[in-house]
Amino acid sequence: MKKTAFVSGASRGIGKAIAEALAREGYHLALTCEKSRDALEKTAEELTEIFHIQVLTFCGNMGDPAFVSSMGKEVLASFGKI
Repeated sequence: MKKTAFVSGASRGIGKAIAEALAREGYHLALTCEKSRDALEKTAEELTEIFHIQVLTFCGNMGDPAFVSSMGKEVLASFGKI
């Protein structure tokens, strides 16, 4: 079973660099951002194509418990664990 990682702020900067490093190591990824859905989706597409991993994306406020709960349930349903 491949390892899975969660990266917040993954649409740009440090978060994106972390996502790329984990993808390079073969991790499946759950990526989030708050406002840059298009950039996040582009990153996910690139990582999937280059590294042949699964990537889930979520756009929302990590400070919102309802968002985090909903996202967490979907991640666990898809990957089993993080």
